[in-house]
Amino acid sequence: MRLFQRFTLVVAFILLAITIFECSSKKNEGQTDEKIVPRIYKIDAVKSNGKNKATDFRFVENGKESSFSEITKGKVVLLNFWGTWCPPCRAELPDIIQISKLYFKEQIIVIGVNMERDPATATETVKSFAEKIGIPYRLFISNPALEETYGGITGVPTTFIIDSHGNIAQKFVGMKTKQVFIDALQNAIKSEMYNGSNK
Repeated sequence: MRLFQRFTLVVAFILLAITIFECSSKKNEGQTDEKIVPRIYKIDAVKSNGKNKATDFRFVENGKESSFSEITKGKVVLLNFWGTWCPPCRAELPDIIQISKLYFKEQIIVIGVNMERDPATATETVKSFAEKIGIPYRLFISNPALEETYGGITGVPTTFIIDSHGNIAQKFVGMKTKQVFIDALQNAIKSEMYNGSNK
């Protein structure tokens, strides 16, 4: 009888330990207490670099003037024009967020350019939305000068893949899957490696 009681106690202890471990693992995997503070900026000045080239623009970050060319130097860029009011934009954002967190972190940078319909409330609208879904990358409020340098953004989402030399490698109009973006980024990185080895 004592042997049975000991066995039952050991089994109960093992089951308890497994339950605690699983709960702890699930919290670490999917649930985080870290709150993402959105980084949203207004564009101060726009400078076109010519056809099929990324546009440079200036903005203020943490009290210091910075630029698109500075934050993207040496990296492949996923530049996504989007709006909170646009269902396809919202649908592809989780994939873009994942790409910004998990893929080629040292080689790519993700940047969002928001095209709200009401410029007066754009910053607050984007801030509230970005907090809700946890957008970790920089977001910029678009302006007509920037859109014009990209040939006019006639629909959103519109996404540009830009190589580390500022050349537009690919343009996507409409919602795309995570794999489409990953393939495009990988192609841009491979092209950089190939061209670099032949210089």
